[in-house]
Amino acid sequence: MMRLGGVEERTLPGLTHAMRRLKNGFAVQPIYYKDDPECDEAWADRESIHYGGRKSPGWKQNMEMELVRSGRPVWPMLADEYHVRTIPRNQYLSSDWAVWRSLDRGMAHPYCCAWAAVHKNDDKYFFRQLYRRDTPIPIIIKQTKDADGEDEDCCGNVADSDFWSRDPMGTGGKAFETYADKFARAGLPLILADKSKVGYDTLTEGFFASVARWALGHQDRGGLDVIREMMGAPTLTAGDIQRIADKPAIWFHPSCASGAESLFKQCENLRYREHKNPLHTAAPGMPEDKEDEGPDVVRYMCQTKAVQWSMPRRENTHDLIEELLAMNAAQAKEVSSWR
Repeated sequence: MMRLGGVEERTLPGLTHAMRRLKNGFAVQPIYYKDDPECDEAWADRESIHYGGRKSPGWKQNMEMELVRSGRPVWPMLADEYHVRTIPRNQYLSSDWAVWRSLDRGMAHPYCCAWAAVHKNDDKYFFRQLYRRDTPIPIIIKQTKDADGEDEDCCGNVADSDFWSRDPMGTGGKAFETYADKFARAGLPLILADKSKVGYDTLTEGFFASVARWALGHQDRGGLDVIREMMGAPTLTAGDIQRIADKPAIWFHPSCASGAESLFKQCENLRYREHKNPLHTAAPGMPEDKEDEGPDVVRYMCQTKAVQWSMPRRENTHDLIEELLAMNAAQAKEVSSWR
């Protein structure tokens, strides 16, 4: 039970928890959702979707008033079966997708760059990663650019705010310029990433969307029961699960899910911070600041509004060339008619 202050007094009719009197004389009445007769099990199952299911720490802490202990995974639904897949390259580089990069600069942590294809419906497919430790910035920039495929046309780069700190070791008259300046001069202009903590909820929705789509595709093999059990919501209907599936989904290429230092494995292994003081009413609601480069770049990619599908520039360039050739041909024909 969540730890509440004050002294317990009487329990009012129809309420689960007793009123509590605080030292300042005010009375506090905890309200449990089950006190409302309209909030039955089916209601709770549906509402828990917004928290990540009835087994999620968010639901337990906010709705069940439980003291949530730390150490548990942030995204327990993650599994290779649902989130690691091979999408053909010609598919995720088609005009229905757009490529973006997401960067996290490391000091004590390694530098991490993730490449993702963003679909028209906002699905994200992480297909490449780059981790580097103790590597000079110019080399990191070169290796990042060299990792691009020749047939790729990156729309932009979202980056952690730390890139806008100043480099005290700058050389060549560039002392104290920002790291973002260095990347921009090298042809990698950066966009400030949205680091808001709601990004963790955005990833929860995306990871569950991937599971829901798998479940809907495996209904004949009990797929719907898998996600019901996963979310602790046994009354979810196929329509409820379809609404979960309609959210932007997140997948990883196998190359981004191999080894402990990979985007997928770091997301899978991310834990809530340790609860050191049992007198607190609740455990910390934030993940550990440990081996979180992968979760950070995935979060920046999925939470930053600038990251969205747009028509690949290579197709626009091709169309422009065709237009210029057509214009030249028309002008040549007109000049010829004058002669």
